[in-house]
Amino acid sequence: PPVEGGVDRYQHDPAAGDVSYSSSGAGDFQFPDIEFEWPSPVAGTALSYLTEPFAEDLVVAGNGGYANLWFASDAELANVEVTLTDVRADGTETIIQSGVFNLTHRNSLFEEESDTFLIEYSYLEELAAPPLVPGEFVEVQVPIRPFAHPFHAGSRLRLIIDTPGRDSPLWEYENPTYEGDVHHYVERSPERVSFVLLPLVAGIELHEEIPACNALRGQICRDYEPYTNDSAVP
Repeated sequence: PPVEGGVDRYQHDPAAGDVSYSSSGAGDFQFPDIEFEWPSPVAGTALSYLTEPFAEDLVVAGNGGYANLWFASDAELANVEVTLTDVRADGTETIIQSGVFNLTHRNSLFEEESDTFLIEYSYLEELAAPPLVPGEFVEVQVPIRPFAHPFHAGSRLRLIIDTPGRDSPLWEYENPTYEGDVHHYVERSPERVSFVLLPLVAGIELHEEIPACNALRGQICRDYEPYTNDSAVP
């Protein structure tokens, strides 16, 4: 748990839901060279958290795990997206995987298997959660889609939290619409610990050579740009 607490906020991005990073056809993703546009997050519209550089190689593979967030909003309805990236020692950033969650389903947890890192939600109308109370924090698990990715020593894992959209190919999202600006909040404190749980796989030896930026099939890459979170209390 963190020694000191804090609350970070980001502004809802009303245009994000209609934006994917590539309009290439699904079949094009069997090749590494696709057309895409994946800019770094705009200041104030996301949260970014970065690990220290890994001291040794490691592999994450399987059910994608989840991001456990203490989340609050100015609004009664909210969707949230979490995206994992690999920030390499050479200054490039490769996308790994993402997950999206409608907080209306936060009471619909069907099954959580700690040994497989699998979270299942049952989207039944009768299990729908009541609207959020603006400014009140709730604990939610945002499931991350399955993936496999090797991290070389010196790489850092980045977690981006924002409005669904912009970090997925082909897909678009129907997000809530608001009158005026709306902010969402994530708390990180000893009492309310926000964290990411991922399935590590031991015993896999990696090649010393690191693939070039945009050489991995279906994993686009960009230059990493440092990001400063907005800190606030709702």
